[in-house]
Amino acid sequence: MSDFGILRELIKPGAIIEPNERKDTKYNIVLQETDTQNPYQVKINNIPGEILAFKPDKFPDTSNYFRNRKGECKRADFVIIINGYNKNWILYIEMKSGKGCPDKIVKQLKGAECMTSYFRSIGRKFWNTANFLKKEEYNQRFISIRNVRINKQPTTSSGKRKHDSPENMMTYRSPSKGGIQFSKLI
Repeated sequence: MSDFGILRELIKPGAIIEPNERKDTKYNIVLQETDTQNPYQVKINNIPGEILAFKPDKFPDTSNYFRNRKGECKRADFVIIINGYNKNWILYIEMKSGKGCPDKIVKQLKGAECMTSYFRSIGRKFWNTANFLKKEEYNQRFISIRNVRINKQPTTSSGKRKHDSPENMMTYRSPSKGGIQFSKLI
């Protein structure tokens, strides 16, 4: 069974965010943050291939088990797993309506990465699939999307450095209403 097949069996449908539009072989997905007084959203355009997105906040709160002294209970807003451009990708995305605190965002991105590691372990043990979500087969990208509600300035990202760790996250500021191109996030 493929990684996506296992993930669809593992994760309840209510936690999965389905792409809402398809153009040829590419998808668009809308990431919505509704747990605030003023909900906001960001659209990601032209995602190639197979896609599975979920909201880690839908999973049980870990503060019942952990002390949270180092921020280990925090989680990013979205995880998107993609098989496209002849590569596999895992995008960890934290969205903020304003600027946000970089240290807190790093902890949220780390928490979402830990969640993926937990999924990896469950898939390997319960589906008997040793290569499930094999780290070497997935490129990870860590992204902070800030100032989501501000559309007065052009969309910008923080440089061209490789954002393959929470500490080196890409910061994307003020996305346009038209959304962000997937190719800009990888």
